[in-house]
Amino acid sequence: MKEEIGISAPLKKVLKFSWMGDYDKVFQTVFTCVSDTKPILNDEVAQIYWMDIKTVKDRITKQPEEWSKGFMKGFKLFIGQSPQE
Repeated sequence: MKEEIGISAPLKKVLKFSWMGDYDKVFQTVFTCVSDTKPILNDEVAQIYWMDIKTVKDRITKQPEEWSKGFMKGFKLFIGQSPQE
């Protein structure tokens, strides 16, 4: 995160999962982090959106083509074990 958006804060590993992608098996890890540091945009990161869990759920439902398969799988697993509804 430090390199991409200028935030250095401890990460908490929430879950690991794997799934079969279009061409191969994909392994992913989901982390959470809390920071008061304002992110820095650069040539690697053009925009950052802050969304609560309800907003992400609504946008995935209305526009699933806007989200990667891996994100949607990880998000579903994350909200299944997250008390933040």
